[in-house]
Amino acid sequence: MEDKDLARIFQNAFPNTLDTTVRWHIDGSGKKTTKTHGSRHTTHGHWEGAQSFIVTGDINAEWLRDSTNQLVQYQALAKKDKKLEKLILGAINTQVEYVIESPYCNAFQPPPPSGEQPTSNGQDDLVHPAYEPSRIFECKYELDSLAHFLALGNKFHKSTGSKEFLHSRWYAAIETVIGVLDEQSKPTFDLDSGRYRRNEYSFQRRTVSGTETLNLGGIGNPINNGTGMVRSAFRPSDDATILGFFIP
Repeated sequence: MEDKDLARIFQNAFPNTLDTTVRWHIDGSGKKTTKTHGSRHTTHGHWEGAQSFIVTGDINAEWLRDSTNQLVQYQALAKKDKKLEKLILGAINTQVEYVIESPYCNAFQPPPPSGEQPTSNGQDDLVHPAYEPSRIFECKYELDSLAHFLALGNKFHKSTGSKEFLHSRWYAAIETVIGVLDEQSKPTFDLDSGRYRRNEYSFQRRTVSGTETLNLGGIGNPINNGTGMVRSAFRPSDDATILGFFIP
């Protein structure tokens, strides 16, 4: 770079994720996960292989969306740098375990094998499906969180050509994602009977801010049938949606 000041900013900023947000990483040496397609509920390979816990800022928790985006700038370099390749592979494997356990949640506590202690988000949330607070930091269902999980693996494969992440646990996570998409594409009222159909996900938070919780007892506004779209309870900004089928 000709601009020395800009070069210095880049030099300091580019490795920032590696310097400040990789809270825990193992390369998985000596442990391999099976390559066969497993069922959604399989536990074979649970927390095996490379693992990476990527925190968001000063919060000791991992957001699926944020951790994927924090690693984007390193994807193009991963093919020539085995340490970066293992780091991103570990991030995929860690997200896999998060998605399998609680696909409706957006932010997660440190992986149990890391030895890191979980922290409280200080909120009083009533969520269905219920989750374990020692594993989940926050459980706002955001469709883009699942999309970013898929994007992480897709970009990794395009950049490196590696298929090492395609093991039974990854396939189980994919089946879990598809299950959520199917559940969240269903209408509020049954098409044949017209009867109310309770959504699989609900979220209520004790708050004075309307953007932090879902209305109508945590269910959110009704959604229609036959739209071909998938509901998201919260936006990428973490604010509650007013219309569940939001269009960017």
